[in-house]
Amino acid sequence: MRKTYSQGRRLLRRVAAIPEPPDEQWHELRKRAKDLGYQLALLKKVKGIKPLLAKLDKVGSALGDARDLSLLRDYLGNVRDERELTPSEQRSYERLLTHVDQQRRGLHRRALKAARRVYRRGGKQFAGRMAKRWRQWQGG
Repeated sequence: MRKTYSQGRRLLRRVAAIPEPPDEQWHELRKRAKDLGYQLALLKKVKGIKPLLAKLDKVGSALGDARDLSLLRDYLGNVRDERELTPSEQRSYERLLTHVDQQRRGLHRRALKAARRVYRRGGKQFAGRMAKRWRQWQGG
C-alpha cells in the first residue's frame, strides 16, 4: 500500500507541476488512484477508510470521464472533413470542441482537488496511519 500511495503521490506532483499534462499522465494517475482504492477496500471496516475511498472514487470518476472526453475529442478531430462543412456547421463543430475541452479541464481540476486531499502525506506517514488504524480496529 505504501508503494502504491507513493506512486500516486509522485504522479500527482508531476501532473500538478505543468499547465497542460498529457492525457497519458492523467490516465496513469487514475490507475494509481484505483489501485490504492482496491487496496483500501480490503480495510473498508476500519475507521476513516470510507471517506478516503469516497475521495479516491471522485478522482477515478472525474479522470475516467475526462479520459472519455479526450477520446471523443480525438475521434471528432479524425472524422471531420472541413471541406464538407458549411460555415454554420464549422462554427458548431468548433463550439463543440471548445465545450469538450472546457468540460475536460473542469474534470481535471475536480480530480486534482480530490487527489490533493488523498495524497497530502508522505508514503511512510500514510502507511503508518493505516497500520495504526488497523491495529485499533483489531483491538476493538
